[in-house]
Formats: sequence, structure tokens, C-alpha cells
Amino acid sequence: MRIVEARRLRGPNVYCSRPAVVSVTGTNGKTTTARLIAHISRCAGLHVGMTSTDGVYIDGDLVHASDASGPGPAEMVLADPGVQVAVLETMRDGIVRSGPGYDRADVAVVTNISGDHLGSDGVGTLDDLVAVKSLVAGQIADRGQLVLNADDRRCAELARRPAVADRDPVVRFFSLLPHSQVVTDHLRRGGIAYLIEDGWLTEADGSFRAGLAHVGDVPATWHGQAGFMVANVLAAAAAARALGVPAGDLGDALASFVPARDNPGRMDVFRIGQVPVLLDYAHNPAALSAVGRFVRQRWNRMGVAVLTLPGDLPDALVAESAYAVGCHFDRVAVHEGVDLRGREPGEMTKLITSALGEVRPGVRCEPAADLDEAVTLGLALAAPGDPLLVVYEKLDPVRPVLRRLGARRPPEGHG
Repeated sequence: MRIVEARRLRGPNVYCSRPAVVSVTGTNGKTTTARLIAHISRCAGLHVGMTSTDGVYIDGDLVHASDASGPGPAEMVLADPGVQVAVLETMRDGIVRSGPGYDRADVAVVTNISGDHLGSDGVGTLDDLVAVKSLVAGQIADRGQLVLNADDRRCAELARRPAVADRDPVVRFFSLLPHSQVVTDHLRRGGIAYLIEDGWLTEADGSFRAGLAHVGDVPATWHGQAGFMVANVLAAAAAARALGVPAGDLGDALASFVPARDNPGRMDVFRIGQVPVLLDYAHNPAALSAVGRFVRQRWNRMGVAVLTLPGDLPDALVAESAYAVGCHFDRVAVHEGVDLRGREPGEMTKLITSALGEVRPGVRCEPAADLDEAVTLGLALAAPGDPLLVVYEKLDPVRPVLRRLGARRPPEGHG
């Protein structure tokens, strides 16, 4: 716990000249992980500033609504004299164009690395993307703490990059795999890792094990059914422990993280009549595949998808995204975002429709003029009990559509 000792973080009392900085990056799960870390830190009595794609928050209150994942909002949080912990969602485009917005992070978290928006900001390949994410991993204080996904080869290998290794970080791996060789080797060397053992979120330190919380008691994981959310929780737990939050405090903090309130728009469930509606920001192949698997497991049937994809996704990633959707949904309403991101009107609809037809020839794929029409159409395509996935570009425009259609949040655990 070097950060605890060096910076004297002791529960609600922090003695330091600047906030402890936690930088969160990766392809998927950044916003959820940042929200979890901020929530755990607040539960520990710390004053927390957070930046994310939906705004700047101080102690849970929205003080600046915008896409706040860049360097400007980070500097805003770091300048607040009351902030003790700054949790900063750090996006690729901000890093490339203007830098991360902070000098050195005390804790850096990399959730995963996969194809997304390749071809923009000078990032044309996955190797380019790894190089950008490695900047966050290397932008930590000497002997800082680095949280990495052991199940993602590109992510795990960041620890060995010279620019990262030169900082001699304390590496904390997290993994969903019961027999991860990366974790086994790390623990053998006396390292720290975060795992699932017998249904428990577990901290492993060498041969020592400490249960942090039972998966069934953490609402964000859907009783462990949403593996990618379990991974986000493990990453957040690792970061919180790196900050010095006592292990015994994590269970209550994670149990009190209510997705509908604390993680809006991510795995966010409503009901419209007899149709469960899942709202999520999945917008690339890895995210869509993960959400699709969850839908099939949770509701045990094919569902309906309301789908839009960013126009700056390369054609190959559009096809992969459509493939991921087609594996789990046999009815799809396709609409284009307000920002076409350089595409011609109708171009993305044609690409998505064509790719869906190839992966699932019998798919019913219906074009829609806009979000409102797409959600209405998706609801019409759903039979009672069929899950409806709504993938959105921006969260705010979705809310009035759901209200118009009579969406209600189901009782907890009855999504």
C-alpha cells in the first residue's frame, strides 16, 4: 500500500498537496469502472472529483455536463481545492490531441484493448491503439499502481513495456479466468490480483486470500451473469485498494452501487408492458458481443436490437459489430446517429443491413429514420417477454422516447 503510506490516505483524512489521481482508460468499461471507483471512494469518506463522457462530478453532483473525458475537465477537477481523489476517465482522442490533463497518476487502470474507431486520430491499427493506451500506463508516478486486465493479452503486456517498467509500478491484475497463467505467475512472484473464487470477489496477495464481496451481493454484476460487469467491478476494487480503501469496506460500498442511479445508460433495464428493455452504450464488436451474450443468458431467447453505430468505425469493424448483433438478435431496427461522422446519409444503414444479412440470412432488419422511430419499431417487433436492446449514441435523447412509450423501471432483481 505505498500510496497509503506515502500520501497518508487514512479513511476520510487525506494529508497531501494535491488529489490522488486515478486515470481510467481502455476500449470498453471505462465509464462504469470510473463511476465504481468514485462511488467506493465516496463511501470511504473521501471527497471525490470525477470526469467521464457525461460530465464533471464533484462528490456525486454534476457540475459540468459535457463529454468530459479530455484534459480540460481533468484540470478542472485537479484545481478544486476540496477534491481528495480525482477519478479521470481518459479517452484515446484526448491523449493523442492534448495529453491526459495531469502530470502523473497515482493509479492507472486499463480495462481492455480491442478494435474501436481505428482510422481516426492517427490510430490506424490495434498496435497503434496499444501504443496510445501504454501512454496512460506509463504516465504514473514512480512506484505508482497499475491495474491491468490479465485476460487481455495486449493489456497484460503493457506492464513489460520499457516506458512502463521504468516506473517500477506495483501491478495489480484482475481476471475472470479460474486458471489464468498470467495471474498464477504474478502471484508466484508475490504480486497482487483480483479474482472470482467460489462466487466471491477475492483479493489474492501471494498465497493469501481475502474475500471482498459475494458476487450475488453486487447489483452491478447481475448475480455474476454479466461477466464484463464483473470485470469492471474487479478493476474498480483493485484501484480502490491501491488508494488504500480498507478491504472490509468494499462489500458495503459495492452493494450500495445501484446501477439505475449510479450507472445510468449502462446495462440499464426498463420494462414497457411485457417487454424488458436494456439500454447500453455498446458500440463496437467486443461490447456488442458481451451484451448479446448477457441478453441470451438472462432471458433465454432471441431478442430485438435497436442499433446505431458510430460513423467513424471502419467498414470492417461495422461488419464485425453487425456479426456480433446477428449472433444474438434475429430482429433489428437500424437507425443512424445525428452525427454521421463523415458518412453519407443512409450509408451506415446499408452497411449494417448487408452485414446482418450475411451472418443471419433470415434476420428481419428494418431501417428507421431516427431514434424515436427505431425504438418504436423495435418494440413492435418484440413479442411479450422478448428482450429489447437499445444501443444509443447519446443518452439524453433516449429518455423522452422511453417516457413516451411508458417505460418503467422494474422492481430490483426482476429485470
